[in-house]
Amino acid sequence: RLAAVSARPDTSETEGQIAENVEIKSTDPRQEGGAQADTLSAELRAWQGARRQNTAIAYRDFLEEFPESRYRSLAEREIRRLDQVSVLEPVKEEDALPDQQIKGPATAEVDRLSFTDPRDQRAYDAVRIGDQYWMTSNLAYLPDAGYCYDDQKVYCHTNGVLYPWALAPTVCPPGWRLPTRADWNRLLQTAGPDKPDLQLKGLAPGGNSQLNLTPSGQRNALGNYVGFGDRGSYWGAVMGEEIEGSLWQFDFSRGTVSEERAHPEVGASCRCVKE
Repeated sequence: RLAAVSARPDTSETEGQIAENVEIKSTDPRQEGGAQADTLSAELRAWQGARRQNTAIAYRDFLEEFPESRYRSLAEREIRRLDQVSVLEPVKEEDALPDQQIKGPATAEVDRLSFTDPRDQRAYDAVRIGDQYWMTSNLAYLPDAGYCYDDQKVYCHTNGVLYPWALAPTVCPPGWRLPTRADWNRLLQTAGPDKPDLQLKGLAPGGNSQLNLTPSGQRNALGNYVGFGDRGSYWGAVMGEEIEGSLWQFDFSRGTVSEERAHPEVGASCRCVKE
C-alpha cells in the first residue's frame, strides 16, 4: 500500500532566470504607467506566492489569474513536473487497513452516530469507516479567524468554514480531532486502493463510504478564493516533533487525489475524526 508525499521543489532554474523573474521589483509606476505597473506588481506577488507553495494547484491558480503571464512557461513546466513526479512511501504496518471495510451501494446499512457541537449547538452526523468515525460534513464552527468562501456567510453554513493552519489543529469539537496522514491513507485505501478515480467516487456525495467530501474550494495564501465546484482541500496533520499541516486535494474535475505542502495562511476545510 502506498501513500503520496510531496516532492521537493525544482531548483533547475539558472541564477540568471531567477534574477530576471524578480527584476520587475524595480519597476517605477512613473516610468511604466500606473495601471501597467500595478498589474506587474500583482503578477509578481502572485508568482512569488505560487513559488513558495510549490504545488501544482498553486501554479494552476496563478495561470488562471494571469493566463498571459511572462511566467507561463515556467508555471506549466512546474505543473508537469509536479503531476509526473509521484514520490511514494510504503504505509507502515501500524497504518495498515483493518479487515472491516465499507463496501457496496450507498443504501447499505452502516454504523452511524450523531452529535452536537457544544460551541454553537450545530448538529453533525458521522459514519464509521474501518475502525474510525468520520464526520459526514465539513466543520462549520466559525471563529473570528475563519473564512467563508467568497466572504459570503452562506457558504460557511452549506460547505463549512475554511480554516488557516493556525486554527486547524485545535478547531475540532471536544472528543474529535484533525485527521493525521495515517488517517487519510486508511480512508483512501478503503475507498479504492491506489485508484484515485475510485477513491473520489467512493468519497464524493452519494459514494459508498457516505463520507460526502465536497468540492468546496479554498482560500489561497494571497486571499483569493479558488476551486469551488472543482476540488475540495482538507487539512491533515503530519505528526513529528512539531505538528505540521498538509493539504489533501480531492480534485473532482481532474479525477486526482494528492497530498501537498501548503502555506499556513491557506484556508481549507476540516473533517474531524472521533478520538
